[in-house]
Amino acid sequence: MVACSAPQIVIDRVQQRYPWNGYVDIDYTVSGIEATDDANDYFVSFSVTTGGVTAVCSNFLTYAGCDLPSANGSHRVTWNTVADGYAALVPDGSVKASLTYDIGTLSDSTYMVVDLSAGTAGPYPVRFIRTDMPTSVFNKDLYKTSRLVLKRVPAGSFWMGVGTTEWTVDRYGNITEWSGVSRQYVQLTEDYYLAIFETTAQQYKLIVGTSLATKDSATAPKFGLFWNETVPDQPFNNLSTRATCRGRQVSGFSLPTEAQWECACRAGALTTYYNGKNYTGQQAADKTMYGNFCMCTDTGTYGPTVSKNGQGHALVGQFAPNAWGFYDMAGNVAEWCSDWYAAYPAPPEGMAWDETNPLVNPTGPETGTIHCLRGGCFDGGWNVIASGKRQAVPSTTTSNNAYRNGFRYALTVK
Repeated sequence: MVACSAPQIVIDRVQQRYPWNGYVDIDYTVSGIEATDDANDYFVSFSVTTGGVTAVCSNFLTYAGCDLPSANGSHRVTWNTVADGYAALVPDGSVKASLTYDIGTLSDSTYMVVDLSAGTAGPYPVRFIRTDMPTSVFNKDLYKTSRLVLKRVPAGSFWMGVGTTEWTVDRYGNITEWSGVSRQYVQLTEDYYLAIFETTAQQYKLIVGTSLATKDSATAPKFGLFWNETVPDQPFNNLSTRATCRGRQVSGFSLPTEAQWECACRAGALTTYYNGKNYTGQQAADKTMYGNFCMCTDTGTYGPTVSKNGQGHALVGQFAPNAWGFYDMAGNVAEWCSDWYAAYPAPPEGMAWDETNPLVNPTGPETGTIHCLRGGCFDGGWNVIASGKRQAVPSTTTSNNAYRNGFRYALTVK
Protein backbone atom coordinates (compact mmCIF):
# COMPACT_ATOMS: atom_id res chain seq x y z
CA MET A 1 0.00 0.00 0.00
CA VAL A 2 1.09 3.60 -0.63
CA ALA A 3 0.18 6.68 1.37
CA CYS A 4 -2.33 9.09 -0.17
CA SER A 5 -1.44 12.71 -0.93
CA ALA A 6 -4.55 14.79 -1.81
CA PRO A 7 -7.20 12.65 -0.09
CA GLN A 8 -7.03 12.91 3.67
CA ILE A 9 -8.59 11.67 6.88
CA VAL A 10 -9.08 13.71 10.04
CA ILE A 11 -10.16 12.38 13.43
CA ASP A 12 -12.92 14.59 14.79
CA ARG A 13 -13.49 12.93 18.14
CA VAL A 14 -12.47 9.86 20.16
CA GLN A 15 -14.68 8.99 23.11
CA GLN A 16 -14.60 5.98 25.41
CA ARG A 17 -18.11 4.96 26.38
CA TYR A 18 -19.18 5.26 29.99
CA PRO A 19 -19.58 3.08 31.96
CA TRP A 20 -16.27 1.78 30.68
CA ASN A 21 -17.22 -1.24 28.58
CA GLY A 22 -14.36 -1.45 26.14
CA TYR A 23 -16.13 0.47 23.37
CA VAL A 24 -14.47 3.56 21.91
CA ASP A 25 -16.38 5.71 19.39
CA ILE A 26 -14.14 7.22 16.72
CA ASP A 27 -15.63 10.01 14.60
CA TYR A 28 -13.66 10.91 11.48
CA THR A 29 -13.98 12.73 8.16
CA VAL A 30 -12.60 11.68 4.79
CA SER A 31 -12.17 14.27 2.06
CA GLY A 32 -10.44 14.83 -1.25
CA ILE A 33 -11.30 11.56 -3.04
CA GLU A 34 -12.00 12.49 -6.66
CA ALA A 35 -15.31 11.58 -8.28
CA THR A 36 -13.36 9.61 -10.89
CA ASP A 37 -11.82 7.42 -8.18
CA ASP A 38 -13.48 4.48 -6.45
CA ALA A 39 -13.71 5.13 -2.72
CA ASN A 40 -13.48 1.36 -2.15
CA ASP A 41 -9.84 1.54 -3.24
CA TYR A 42 -9.09 3.67 -0.18
CA PHE A 43 -8.66 1.99 3.18
CA VAL A 44 -9.09 3.53 6.60
CA SER A 45 -7.12 2.20 9.57
CA PHE A 46 -6.46 3.29 13.13
CA SER A 47 -3.61 2.70 15.55
CA VAL A 48 -3.46 3.34 19.26
CA THR A 49 -0.48 4.29 21.36
CA THR A 50 -0.60 3.63 25.08
CA GLY A 51 2.22 3.07 27.52
CA GLY A 52 4.70 3.89 24.78
CA VAL A 53 3.52 0.96 22.62
CA THR A 54 1.71 1.42 19.30
CA ALA A 55 -0.58 -1.24 17.81
CA VAL A 56 -3.19 -1.45 15.05
CA CYS A 57 -6.86 -1.34 16.06
CA SER A 58 -8.27 -4.51 14.49
CA ASN A 59 -11.65 -5.22 16.07
CA PHE A 60 -14.69 -3.02 15.56
CA LEU A 61 -18.34 -3.52 16.46
CA THR A 62 -20.09 -3.15 13.11
CA TYR A 63 -17.34 -3.31 10.52
CA ALA A 64 -14.38 -5.52 9.78
CA GLY A 65 -11.09 -3.79 10.53
CA CYS A 66 -10.11 -4.07 6.85
CA ASP A 67 -13.46 -2.69 5.58
CA LEU A 68 -14.02 0.59 7.43
CA PRO A 69 -16.04 3.31 5.62
CA SER A 70 -13.79 5.36 3.34
CA ALA A 71 -16.06 7.54 1.18
CA ASN A 72 -15.90 11.31 1.42
CA GLY A 73 -17.85 12.50 4.43
CA SER A 74 -18.20 11.96 8.17
CA HIS A 75 -18.24 8.51 9.70
CA ARG A 76 -18.29 6.81 13.08
CA VAL A 77 -16.82 3.42 13.95
CA THR A 78 -16.63 1.79 17.35
CA TRP A 79 -13.39 0.14 18.39
CA ASN A 80 -13.63 -2.90 20.67
CA THR A 81 -10.65 -2.51 22.99
CA VAL A 82 -11.19 -5.77 24.87
CA ALA A 83 -11.23 -7.82 21.65
CA ASP A 84 -7.84 -6.27 20.81
CA GLY A 85 -6.39 -7.27 24.17
CA TYR A 86 -6.73 -4.00 26.05
CA ALA A 87 -8.62 -3.23 29.24
CA ALA A 88 -12.16 -1.89 29.08
CA LEU A 89 -10.71 1.51 29.94
CA VAL A 90 -7.59 2.46 27.97
CA PRO A 91 -5.59 4.98 30.02
CA ASP A 92 -3.69 7.76 28.29
CA GLY A 93 -4.30 6.27 24.84
CA SER A 94 -3.89 8.31 21.67
CA VAL A 95 -5.46 7.23 18.36
CA LYS A 96 -4.03 7.94 14.91
CA ALA A 97 -5.85 7.53 11.57
CA SER A 98 -4.39 6.52 8.22
CA LEU A 99 -5.85 6.54 4.71
CA THR A 100 -4.12 4.34 2.15
CA TYR A 101 -4.74 3.59 -1.51
CA ASP A 102 -4.59 0.00 -2.71
CA ILE A 103 -6.05 -1.35 -5.94
CA GLY A 104 -6.84 -5.02 -5.43
CA THR A 105 -8.02 -7.26 -8.25
CA LEU A 106 -9.77 -10.59 -8.66
CA SER A 107 -6.46 -12.35 -9.11
CA ASP A 108 -4.55 -10.98 -6.12
CA SER A 109 -7.05 -10.08 -3.39
CA THR A 110 -7.88 -12.02 -0.26
CA TYR A 111 -11.53 -11.01 -0.09
CA MET A 112 -14.26 -9.62 -2.28
CA VAL A 113 -16.94 -7.67 -0.37
CA VAL A 114 -20.15 -6.88 -2.27
CA ASP A 115 -22.42 -4.13 -0.91
CA LEU A 116 -26.02 -5.32 -1.42
CA SER A 117 -27.70 -2.45 0.43
CA ALA A 118 -29.26 -0.98 -2.74
CA GLY A 119 -31.43 -4.07 -3.04
CA THR A 120 -32.93 -4.95 -6.40
CA ALA A 121 -32.35 -1.40 -7.63
CA GLY A 122 -28.59 -1.90 -7.59
CA PRO A 123 -25.78 -1.31 -8.27
CA TYR A 124 -23.68 -3.37 -5.85
CA PRO A 125 -20.27 -1.76 -5.25
CA VAL A 126 -17.48 -4.32 -4.89
CA ARG A 127 -14.39 -3.86 -2.73
CA PHE A 128 -11.31 -6.04 -3.24
CA ILE A 129 -9.28 -6.38 -0.06
CA ARG A 130 -5.69 -7.57 0.28
CA THR A 131 -5.09 -8.41 3.93
CA ASP A 132 -3.94 -11.13 6.29
CA MET A 133 -6.93 -10.62 8.59
CA PRO A 134 -8.90 -13.84 9.21
CA THR A 135 -12.52 -14.31 8.15
CA SER A 136 -13.56 -13.94 11.79
CA VAL A 137 -13.33 -10.15 11.42
CA PHE A 138 -16.37 -10.40 9.12
CA ASN A 139 -18.43 -12.45 11.57
CA LYS A 140 -20.84 -9.59 12.18
CA ASP A 141 -24.45 -9.02 11.17
CA LEU A 142 -23.52 -6.47 8.50
CA TYR A 143 -21.73 -9.16 6.48
CA LYS A 144 -24.64 -11.57 6.80
CA THR A 145 -27.31 -9.10 5.66
CA SER A 146 -26.36 -6.15 3.43
CA ARG A 147 -22.84 -7.30 2.52
CA LEU A 148 -21.65 -10.49 0.86
CA VAL A 149 -18.09 -11.64 1.61
CA LEU A 150 -16.22 -14.10 -0.60
CA LYS A 151 -12.71 -15.38 0.02
CA ARG A 152 -10.25 -16.36 -2.70
CA VAL A 153 -9.13 -19.99 -2.82
CA PRO A 154 -5.87 -20.39 -4.79
CA ALA A 155 -5.59 -22.98 -7.54
CA GLY A 156 -4.18 -26.27 -6.29
CA SER A 157 -4.64 -30.00 -5.89
CA PHE A 158 -6.29 -32.20 -3.28
CA TRP A 159 -7.68 -35.67 -2.61
CA MET A 160 -11.43 -35.71 -3.24
CA GLY A 161 -13.99 -38.28 -2.05
CA VAL A 162 -13.80 -41.19 0.40
CA GLY A 163 -13.12 -44.89 0.11
CA THR A 164 -16.27 -47.03 0.24
CA THR A 165 -19.46 -46.89 -1.79
CA GLU A 166 -22.87 -47.07 -0.14
CA TRP A 167 -26.06 -46.11 -1.94
CA THR A 168 -29.28 -45.30 -0.10
CA VAL A 169 -32.63 -43.77 -0.94
CA ASP A 170 -34.25 -41.76 1.82
CA ARG A 171 -37.95 -41.55 2.60
CA TYR A 172 -38.37 -38.64 0.20
CA GLY A 173 -36.91 -40.57 -2.73
CA ASN A 174 -33.63 -38.67 -2.69
CA ILE A 175 -30.58 -40.61 -3.79
CA THR A 176 -27.69 -40.34 -1.39
CA GLU A 177 -24.23 -41.80 -1.53
CA TRP A 178 -21.40 -42.20 0.96
CA SER A 179 -18.67 -41.68 -1.59
CA GLY A 180 -19.26 -42.48 -5.26
CA VAL A 181 -15.92 -44.13 -5.99
CA SER A 182 -12.54 -44.38 -4.34
CA ARG A 183 -10.64 -41.22 -3.74
CA GLN A 184 -9.39 -39.27 -6.71
CA TYR A 185 -6.66 -36.69 -6.93
CA VAL A 186 -8.08 -33.47 -8.35
CA GLN A 187 -6.29 -30.44 -9.75
CA LEU A 188 -8.03 -27.07 -9.87
CA THR A 189 -6.12 -24.82 -12.26
CA GLU A 190 -8.01 -21.59 -11.57
CA ASP A 191 -8.39 -19.53 -8.43
CA TYR A 192 -11.95 -19.05 -7.28
CA TYR A 193 -13.88 -17.13 -4.66
CA LEU A 194 -16.33 -18.76 -2.27
CA ALA A 195 -18.69 -17.04 0.16
CA ILE A 196 -17.52 -17.43 3.75
CA PHE A 197 -21.15 -17.86 4.89
CA GLU A 198 -24.13 -19.69 3.46
CA THR A 199 -26.42 -17.26 1.64
CA THR A 200 -28.72 -15.77 4.26
CA ALA A 201 -32.41 -14.94 3.99
CA GLN A 202 -31.69 -11.20 4.03
CA GLN A 203 -29.01 -11.41 1.35
CA TYR A 204 -31.38 -13.46 -0.81
CA LYS A 205 -34.12 -10.89 -0.27
CA LEU A 206 -31.89 -8.00 -1.37
CA ILE A 207 -30.61 -9.83 -4.45
CA VAL A 208 -33.79 -11.57 -5.62
CA GLY A 209 -36.42 -9.25 -4.18
CA THR A 210 -38.54 -11.80 -2.34
CA SER A 211 -39.96 -11.18 1.10
CA LEU A 212 -38.73 -13.06 4.16
CA ALA A 213 -40.78 -16.21 4.78
CA THR A 214 -42.53 -16.80 8.11
CA LYS A 215 -39.75 -19.03 9.45
CA ASP A 216 -36.92 -17.02 7.93
CA SER A 217 -34.46 -15.17 10.14
CA ALA A 218 -32.39 -12.45 8.49
CA THR A 219 -29.02 -14.06 9.33
CA ALA A 220 -30.10 -17.70 9.00
CA PRO A 221 -29.45 -19.45 5.70
CA LYS A 222 -32.05 -19.04 2.99
CA PHE A 223 -33.71 -22.43 2.84
CA GLY A 224 -36.56 -24.19 1.04
CA LEU A 225 -34.97 -23.80 -2.38
CA PHE A 226 -35.73 -26.42 -5.02
CA TRP A 227 -33.17 -26.67 -7.80
CA ASN A 228 -35.47 -24.94 -10.25
CA GLU A 229 -35.81 -22.02 -7.82
CA THR A 230 -32.13 -21.76 -6.99
CA VAL A 231 -30.29 -22.04 -10.23
CA PRO A 232 -32.50 -20.76 -12.97
CA ASP A 233 -30.48 -17.79 -12.89
CA GLN A 234 -32.09 -15.14 -10.73
CA PRO A 235 -29.77 -15.22 -7.70
CA PHE A 236 -26.69 -15.37 -9.93
CA ASN A 237 -27.69 -13.20 -12.88
CA ASN A 238 -28.96 -10.47 -10.57
CA LEU A 239 -25.69 -10.40 -8.65
CA SER A 240 -23.55 -10.59 -11.79
CA THR A 241 -25.37 -7.74 -13.55
CA ARG A 242 -25.40 -5.41 -10.51
CA ALA A 243 -21.92 -5.96 -9.02
CA THR A 244 -19.54 -3.20 -10.11
CA CYS A 245 -15.99 -2.12 -9.37
CA ARG A 246 -14.31 0.97 -10.80
CA GLY A 247 -17.18 1.42 -13.22
CA ARG A 248 -17.02 -2.12 -14.60
CA GLN A 249 -19.28 -5.09 -14.12
CA VAL A 250 -18.03 -7.94 -11.93
CA SER A 251 -19.76 -10.96 -13.44
CA GLY A 252 -19.53 -14.72 -13.27
CA PHE A 253 -21.20 -15.46 -9.92
CA SER A 254 -22.43 -19.05 -9.75
CA LEU A 255 -22.69 -22.10 -7.58
CA PRO A 256 -19.38 -23.83 -6.81
CA THR A 257 -18.57 -27.07 -8.55
CA GLU A 258 -18.45 -30.14 -6.32
CA ALA A 259 -14.66 -30.08 -6.55
CA GLN A 260 -14.45 -26.41 -5.58
CA TRP A 261 -16.83 -26.97 -2.69
CA GLU A 262 -14.97 -29.99 -1.31
CA CYS A 263 -11.55 -28.38 -1.72
CA ALA A 264 -12.71 -25.38 0.33
CA CYS A 265 -14.45 -27.62 2.86
CA ARG A 266 -11.46 -29.87 3.46
CA ALA A 267 -9.10 -26.90 3.75
CA GLY A 268 -6.18 -29.29 3.35
CA ALA A 269 -7.55 -32.06 5.59
CA LEU A 270 -7.41 -35.69 4.45
CA THR A 271 -9.68 -36.95 7.22
CA THR A 272 -13.41 -37.68 7.22
CA TYR A 273 -14.13 -34.25 8.70
CA TYR A 274 -12.39 -30.98 7.99
CA ASN A 275 -11.27 -30.62 11.60
CA GLY A 276 -8.76 -33.46 11.28
CA LYS A 277 -10.96 -36.20 12.74
CA ASN A 278 -12.13 -39.47 11.21
CA TYR A 279 -15.49 -41.15 11.61
CA THR A 280 -15.36 -43.76 14.37
CA GLY A 281 -19.02 -44.74 14.67
CA GLN A 282 -19.43 -42.90 17.96
CA GLN A 283 -17.84 -39.52 17.91
CA ALA A 284 -16.42 -37.57 20.82
CA ALA A 285 -18.49 -35.23 22.93
CA ASP A 286 -17.23 -32.02 21.31
CA LYS A 287 -19.99 -32.14 18.71
CA THR A 288 -20.39 -28.38 18.52
CA MET A 289 -17.11 -28.01 16.66
CA TYR A 290 -18.60 -29.67 13.59
CA GLY A 291 -21.69 -27.53 13.04
CA ASN A 292 -25.47 -27.61 13.23
CA PHE A 293 -26.68 -31.18 12.67
CA CYS A 294 -28.84 -33.62 14.58
CA MET A 295 -26.01 -35.01 16.72
CA CYS A 296 -24.90 -31.51 17.71
CA THR A 297 -25.42 -30.18 21.22
CA ASP A 298 -26.35 -26.57 21.86
CA THR A 299 -23.93 -26.23 24.75
CA GLY A 300 -20.20 -26.37 25.06
CA THR A 301 -17.41 -24.43 23.45
CA TYR A 302 -19.74 -22.41 21.23
CA GLY A 303 -22.64 -22.20 23.73
CA PRO A 304 -24.37 -21.60 25.91
CA THR A 305 -27.07 -21.82 23.24
CA VAL A 306 -27.13 -21.65 19.48
CA SER A 307 -29.65 -19.21 18.03
CA LYS A 308 -31.88 -20.73 15.38
CA ASN A 309 -34.73 -19.75 13.11
CA GLY A 310 -38.20 -21.26 13.32
CA GLN A 311 -37.24 -24.27 11.22
CA GLY A 312 -34.12 -25.44 13.06
CA HIS A 313 -31.34 -23.82 11.04
CA ALA A 314 -28.68 -22.05 13.06
CA LEU A 315 -27.92 -18.43 12.31
CA VAL A 316 -24.80 -18.50 10.15
CA GLY A 317 -21.35 -18.10 11.65
CA GLN A 318 -22.05 -19.43 15.15
CA PHE A 319 -19.77 -22.45 14.88
CA ALA A 320 -16.02 -22.33 14.39
CA PRO A 321 -14.90 -22.02 10.76
CA ASN A 322 -12.63 -24.53 9.10
CA ALA A 323 -8.89 -23.93 8.70
CA TRP A 324 -9.45 -21.67 5.69
CA GLY A 325 -12.11 -19.60 7.41
CA PHE A 326 -15.30 -20.94 5.81
CA TYR A 327 -18.28 -21.23 8.15
CA ASP A 328 -21.00 -23.91 8.34
CA MET A 329 -19.44 -26.25 5.80
CA ALA A 330 -20.87 -29.11 7.89
CA GLY A 331 -24.58 -29.14 8.65
CA ASN A 332 -27.14 -26.32 8.74
CA VAL A 333 -28.29 -26.51 5.10
CA ALA A 334 -27.18 -28.92 2.40
CA GLU A 335 -25.60 -26.73 -0.27
CA TRP A 336 -26.34 -26.98 -3.97
CA CYS A 337 -23.37 -27.43 -6.30
CA SER A 338 -23.40 -26.76 -10.04
CA ASP A 339 -22.66 -30.35 -11.11
CA TRP A 340 -25.18 -32.74 -12.53
CA TYR A 341 -24.94 -35.90 -10.47
CA ALA A 342 -23.11 -38.98 -11.74
CA ALA A 343 -20.52 -41.42 -10.49
CA TYR A 344 -17.08 -39.87 -10.62
CA PRO A 345 -15.42 -40.37 -14.03
CA ALA A 346 -13.21 -43.40 -14.45
CA PRO A 347 -9.52 -42.77 -15.23
CA PRO A 348 -7.98 -44.06 -18.47
CA GLU A 349 -7.51 -47.82 -18.54
CA GLY A 350 -4.61 -48.98 -16.43
CA MET A 351 -4.30 -45.63 -14.68
CA ALA A 352 -5.60 -43.94 -11.54
CA TRP A 353 -6.45 -40.39 -10.62
CA ASP A 354 -3.36 -39.68 -8.53
CA GLU A 355 -0.56 -37.14 -8.12
CA THR A 356 0.97 -38.16 -11.45
CA ASN A 357 -2.36 -38.19 -13.29
CA PRO A 358 -4.81 -35.75 -11.66
CA LEU A 359 -8.41 -35.24 -12.68
CA VAL A 360 -8.37 -31.63 -13.87
CA ASN A 361 -11.22 -29.20 -13.13
CA PRO A 362 -14.07 -31.73 -12.94
CA THR A 363 -17.52 -30.23 -13.47
CA GLY A 364 -19.71 -33.33 -13.73
CA PRO A 365 -21.61 -34.51 -16.82
CA GLU A 366 -23.03 -32.02 -19.31
CA THR A 367 -26.63 -33.09 -18.71
CA GLY A 368 -28.66 -35.11 -16.25
CA THR A 369 -31.76 -35.21 -14.10
CA ILE A 370 -30.18 -35.10 -10.64
CA HIS A 371 -28.05 -32.42 -9.01
CA CYS A 372 -25.52 -32.56 -6.21
CA LEU A 373 -25.74 -31.20 -2.68
CA ARG A 374 -22.89 -31.06 -0.19
CA GLY A 375 -22.30 -30.54 3.54
CA GLY A 376 -25.37 -32.18 5.06
CA CYS A 377 -28.08 -30.33 6.95
CA PHE A 378 -29.34 -29.59 10.44
CA ASP A 379 -31.31 -32.83 10.78
CA GLY A 380 -28.65 -35.12 9.28
CA GLY A 381 -26.26 -37.43 11.12
CA TRP A 382 -22.51 -38.01 11.26
CA ASN A 383 -22.30 -39.48 7.77
CA VAL A 384 -23.87 -36.56 5.92
CA ILE A 385 -21.45 -33.96 7.29
CA ALA A 386 -18.36 -35.84 6.06
CA SER A 387 -16.31 -33.65 3.72
CA GLY A 388 -16.46 -36.24 0.93
CA LYS A 389 -20.13 -37.10 1.34
CA ARG A 390 -22.31 -36.64 -1.73
CA GLN A 391 -26.05 -36.13 -1.81
CA ALA A 392 -28.25 -35.80 -4.86
CA VAL A 393 -31.79 -34.63 -5.47
CA PRO A 394 -33.83 -34.81 -8.70
CA SER A 395 -33.91 -31.39 -10.32
CA THR A 396 -37.69 -31.47 -10.65
CA THR A 397 -38.47 -32.42 -7.07
CA THR A 398 -40.99 -30.33 -5.17
CA SER A 399 -40.98 -32.43 -2.01
CA ASN A 400 -41.26 -30.63 1.29
CA ASN A 401 -37.74 -31.57 2.34
CA ALA A 402 -36.38 -28.58 0.41
CA TYR A 403 -36.25 -26.87 3.81
CA ARG A 404 -32.93 -28.70 4.14
CA ASN A 405 -31.38 -27.04 1.08
CA GLY A 406 -29.52 -23.77 0.57
CA PHE A 407 -26.40 -22.50 -1.21
CA ARG A 408 -23.41 -20.20 -1.13
CA TYR A 409 -22.03 -18.03 -3.91
CA ALA A 410 -18.85 -18.71 -5.89
CA LEU A 411 -16.94 -16.99 -8.66
CA THR A 412 -14.16 -18.55 -10.73
CA VAL A 413 -11.28 -16.27 -11.69
CA LYS A 414 -10.85 -16.46 -15.45
